[in-house]
Amino acid sequence: MSEKTAILFFHRAESEEKKHKSFRASVVTFLNSRTRKLISRSGLPVFDHIDFTIENISLQERFYLAVNSTFEKGFEHVIVVGNDCPQLQLGDIQKASAQLEVNDLVIGPDWRGGTYLLGISRNIFTKEWALSLPWHTNRFAEVASAGIENVCYMDKLIDFNYSTELPSIKKIKFRRSLLQAFIQLFICFENSVFKIIDSSISVIELKQLRAPPAHSHL
Repeated sequence: MSEKTAILFFHRAESEEKKHKSFRASVVTFLNSRTRKLISRSGLPVFDHIDFTIENISLQERFYLAVNSTFEKGFEHVIVVGNDCPQLQLGDIQKASAQLEVNDLVIGPDWRGGTYLLGISRNIFTKEWALSLPWHTNRFAEVASAGIENVCYMDKLIDFNYSTELPSIKKIKFRRSLLQAFIQLFICFENSVFKIIDSSISVIELKQLRAPPAHSHL
């Protein structure tokens, strides 16, 4: 792995994450824990940045300050990840790091036009670029890559910004190695019942499990 590359884990405080995404505390804790464990295995320096809402300072500016602070530590490339993509694997981080050696920008697109990963080279990072990023829209990836010649697009993965999006998991083509992570994520949401058949997963609607009725004996 390149010593010129660092990972920036950019995420809200757990209290703010619960408020903005309507997630249970256990879900936020699980997502943060899983992401920290994953990026710690990359062999790259990791900077854990908790983004607090600050009056009169936009999300774009807070993002700029966090990324710029990482570059100021002497790195040439910064890989930014959040906590809301349970499909993210170590191989994605490794691929992003390798691609930053030959590309100016690496985009891990999600299914809405946003990103679950953003690999940035120092030579294209400017305050103007960071402030132009339309967070929480379906144009984020498009605007981020506009005018940049060398861009690498990674596999499109799914992430979750709201608890109401969890039913869409039934439509996902699963990465086999991540079945356990999704099972744990769902368990954090509900006491759901799962059946795993032939390495695929089907989600069954939650029903109250009741004891069988008592039978009278003559």
